Amino acid sequence: MKYFFKISFMALAIGLLAIGCSKKGDDEVTPNPKNPSNPSNPTNPSNPTNPPVASPLKFTPENPSVEMEKTTTVSIVGTWNTTDKVKIDNEEVAALQGAVQDNKLTLLGKKVGTTKVHILSADNKERGSFELTVSPKLLLSFTPEKAVVKEGETTTITFSGVWNATDRVQIVNGEIAQLQGNVTDNKITLLAKKAGTTKVEIFTQDNRSRGSFEVSVYILASTLKLPHKNPLPHYRTDITDREEYKRLIEERLVAYEKLMVKLENLEKYPLDIYRYNDQNNLYLEGIRISRAAKQYYKENKDTASIKDLKNTYENLHQYGVCYAEVEIMVRIAEQYRKKYPTHTEIENLIKENFNGEYGNIDGPNLTDYLNRNMVTTYNKIIDIVNTLQ
Repeated sequence: MKYFFKISFMALAIGLLAIGCSKKGDDEVTPNPKNPSNPSNPTNPSNPTNPPVASPLKFTPENPSVEMEKTTTVSIVGTWNTTDKVKIDNEEVAALQGAVQDNKLTLLGKKVGTTKVHILSADNKERGSFELTVSPKLLLSFTPEKAVVKEGETTTITFSGVWNATDRVQIVNGEIAQLQGNVTDNKITLLAKKAGTTKVEIFTQDNRSRGSFEVSVYILASTLKLPHKNPLPHYRTDITDREEYKRLIEERLVAYEKLMVKLENLEKYPLDIYRYNDQNNLYLEGIRISRAAKQYYKENKDTASIKDLKNTYENLHQYGVCYAEVEIMVRIAEQYRKKYPTHTEIENLIKENFNGEYGNIDGPNLTDYLNRNMVTTYNKIIDIVNTLQ
């Protein structure tokens, strides 16, 4: 009996000891070599050899496109890590502009074509990709912009840009001019059929305008006269509807872009004579204001108040379209001054009026001033040139 109790007591002690050891084992966790300070978390953000988990990304739009020499923004759907990087397969087609911010990357179209754009994690694992298409510039640039040709003869207009096989030539008045053959080597050949002036416009397959030029047909060279400049229109003040403001803004943006294309083909005046430098400063200020207005509209057109839309429209009209129209007149006037250097009246008109003194005027007063001083002066120069030619 004594031995029985002794054996039972020893068995009980061993059992309790085993339970105690088991309890201690349950509380212990095997050390994590990747993150000793937090064994339950296999990742260690402070350890660069163990980057964050890279979940797949999506993109909006999924298949973006952009015109050559323009930029487009692609939104990233998902979490962008600061260690992620952008890889562009063909960097001749597109280039990243700046850093990725607010889950958005901006790409510049450099060359017509397509390229894959990848987002890679720090350890070069792909998180997602999309294909970017770079299309030709929509607007074409024509030389000359106003062709003059004798009745019965042909004239050839050259243009810069990429011609698509689906593009078409539309002549407003087919009695004045007629297309000869197909468009080849960026050249359009027209036959002069009847005296007069007609507009020739290029359209895409989906009826978007790619630009236009004029053809003037004459019978006798002596009867040909340079046209006057029409007065600059005032901006509208009767608008109370947001959608109408948006339509007018987009109309002004198209008009402004066409004027800027026209300016690319006009020789710049020298800045060190007369007050051309003052005129140039106003022209550059107009570009700055117009770009800001364009960017604001692009980002806020669906949420902007009617007051802000009104301000955007008026800025684009005054400092975009009107300032660009003045710059065109000044550049053309300078060409005639150089062509007829002994005719001092042209020089005097330029010195007295093309002096950049309209910078502190805005609203309807600006339009009135430009018509009274700039347009009137320009037309006087045209009258002089018509008597000299």
